[in-house]
Amino acid sequence: MQTHTYEIERQVQERHWWFRVRRRLVAETIAGLDLPPAGEARALDLGCGSGSHGPVLARVARVAGCDRSAEAFREAPHGAYAWRLRCDALRLPVRDASVDLVLAADLLEHLDDDREGLAEVRRVLRPGGWGLFLVPAFGWLWGVQDDVSEHRRRYTGALLRGRVEEAGLTVARATYFNTFLLPPIFLARYFMRRTGMKVESENELTPGWTNGLLERVFGLEVPLLRRIDLPVGVSFLCLARKT
Repeated sequence: MQTHTYEIERQVQERHWWFRVRRRLVAETIAGLDLPPAGEARALDLGCGSGSHGPVLARVARVAGCDRSAEAFREAPHGAYAWRLRCDALRLPVRDASVDLVLAADLLEHLDDDREGLAEVRRVLRPGGWGLFLVPAFGWLWGVQDDVSEHRRRYTGALLRGRVEEAGLTVARATYFNTFLLPPIFLARYFMRRTGMKVESENELTPGWTNGLLERVFGLEVPLLRRIDLPVGVSFLCLARKT
């Protein structure tokens, strides 16, 4: 089983607008969930990497971070995780029906068997517990970053919804996001495929001075997503419940 390539994720998080805006989206999504009081609720940050979502989850629950990499926990924000589990996402050292919220952000696409991963999420969730899944969207958007990050697949909304429901979870919300930047990302990846342009990481294509602009453009979607679901995007979000 493959999880985050930790060093790649760490380098991206240090300079990338993407993670800052996505944290806002995760925070807004979980803020309205029916959870026990924060002191009683338990959350699992599955494939936590260097802990970018830990402080967000800690607002609503006591959080266990889970990752295969020991490096991840050396970089995790202080106090974000009440427990740190170095483990495989397909064999969690967590009791059945003991977790109120599981976040799997940029994890499922790394798994050889995402069905098994989703079944494990359902196992650890309590009845009424929530699973929040964020994945890259559309196979035709495959690019260098997918290869670098060792992705196994990109998802359509229908594919992820089907896998989630197959695992025995009930979908509460499903939407694409990172929609406004879909055209430039598609064009950049199409150009690279057509020309054979080689880079070690797509981050080389966006100079540092563009981060603020890209963050503002992507950030415009956060208030929009409070009201509507988006029909296309570079990524897909699925919120589901064990009922």
